[in-house]
Amino acid sequence: MTPDKAWSDDGFFLSGSNPTATVDQRDMEALALKVMDMPVVRRGIDNAAMRWKTIVGKEGTAETWARFDAQMLEEFAFGSVLKAVNSDPNYPKVLGHLYGPPHEWFGMKVPGCRSGGGDGPDQHYSIVPIDAYARYELHGQRFEPGVVDVPFALVADISVNMTLSMLAWRDVQIDSNGRFVITLDPRPADGRSNHIQTKLESRYLFIRDCRADWRQKPNGYRIKRLDPPTAPPMTIDQIAERAALFMNMDVSVMYWWMRTYGVREVNTFSDPVNAGPMGGCSLQRICFAKLDLPGDRACVVTFGSGGAAFRDIVLKDNFFRTFDYWNHTSNMNNAQGVPNPDGSTTYVISIQDPGVHNWLDPVGFHELLVVHRWQGLPSTPGPEGEPWVKSRWVSLDELDQALPPGTKRVTPRERERQLAERLETFRLRYVDH
Repeated sequence: MTPDKAWSDDGFFLSGSNPTATVDQRDMEALALKVMDMPVVRRGIDNAAMRWKTIVGKEGTAETWARFDAQMLEEFAFGSVLKAVNSDPNYPKVLGHLYGPPHEWFGMKVPGCRSGGGDGPDQHYSIVPIDAYARYELHGQRFEPGVVDVPFALVADISVNMTLSMLAWRDVQIDSNGRFVITLDPRPADGRSNHIQTKLESRYLFIRDCRADWRQKPNGYRIKRLDPPTAPPMTIDQIAERAALFMNMDVSVMYWWMRTYGVREVNTFSDPVNAGPMGGCSLQRICFAKLDLPGDRACVVTFGSGGAAFRDIVLKDNFFRTFDYWNHTSNMNNAQGVPNPDGSTTYVISIQDPGVHNWLDPVGFHELLVVHRWQGLPSTPGPEGEPWVKSRWVSLDELDQALPPGTKRVTPRERERQLAERLETFRLRYVDH
């Protein structure tokens, strides 16, 4: 799996099997841990908490607030710190594992950063700070088994919601060794392939490496600024001040995502729509729902594939934050869910384990936000047709009659093996040697 030697033989990549384990990733996370404990950041966290409690107020239920102080606030803050650490386009780096869960590697216990626009268990998110007037080269290396879709988005905001332009993975030219170079600068492409024209409002290049199977490896990345820097590197004090600013700026955007779901009729799924106008990936279709899940009932929901290369369904809490999906089946992607004979996939969402392979486990939570994504869709609809969704509610006693013929069942022992497979493949993300 080792990257091409001409590109990587300087010790930048620290693992022979995990291209996300780089010198820059290790050093940025180490710096973020230091910044997180600085007084200006701790004051910023207090201010962000006040903003959250003011803006959410009585809309927040007991389940909503139960995770706020214990987990959500610190992860929300650490995400802002990471963005601040990698916010200087004069000295850009590729910061991966953004919107990721807590993890341990390189001798560090790293907090999660899952809050801030909604994390995806199947995506490896990376950001690169970009100056609209400078020239850059993003060098990439694809590995096997490789991810199935990688949208490259130039975004205008720290919340990576305001997309300025996109480069689709299907349009990226890759050589026979799996290498590619994406150029970013203010000039039009003028026949250049793999080019993104920067714009005045440019802040980050936002990269989503999408796994349809957790054994798939994200691409390896290195960024090169072709122009000399126009200012000295930021000091740690400047980074800390920026982090405190970022976390307070991001509250209102996160609240927008909460309200996007909050205003919906409870226990209904939306039709699939383009995610771009909402602040998501413009190359993606998305379906969402807000559920109030009784303990004695189940939601049976079926999705048409649309011919998408990547699909996943994810359960989240009311702060748009995932559960511990590495230990629970609270999300499923192409490889994890078992499809129906016609190519659609049916899932059961219920508090109790129904003994169905495609069970989405809410980890005891009754108030849920649900996201289903279709990505890597064909340019013109194929035999699968357009993406679609159908749902129904049944009592657990009626579940058998609501499921398609041939639905895969699991025994308690088989459930244990399913969960063991999830944890084993999840741990591949943090191999550091």
